[in-house]
Amino acid sequence: MLGRRFLKINGASIPNPAPGTFQITFEPDEMIEVSEAGTELGSVIRLNKRTFAGEWHLTSFWVKKVEEFCTARTVTLRYQGTDYTVRARGYNPRLANNSEYTEGTEGLWVLNLTFTEI
Repeated sequence: MLGRRFLKINGASIPNPAPGTFQITFEPDEMIEVSEAGTELGSVIRLNKRTFAGEWHLTSFWVKKVEEFCTARTVTLRYQGTDYTVRARGYNPRLANNSEYTEGTEGLWVLNLTFTEI
């Protein structure tokens, strides 16, 4: 069970992604070339390169914090007790309908983010 605020970025516990949107993919990082004879020549750089992705519904406070993470070269993502050095990308917040009237915030925002392991 993941629980509340199961992700940490640079030591800060961030809100959970929207239910059903969090996804982890594993992809090999390989260099594949084709020889003159037509056979594939592969060089494995690393297997199981992780990508964490999801959709977040955030207040204006958290949108500003996430912008800091996305403008940094790399951040540390902690997931299930393991730290990963990742690039945070995909910062394109959009204002949720009629959320500008929510008290205590400058609106509620929907944000899709991708964290790619380096």
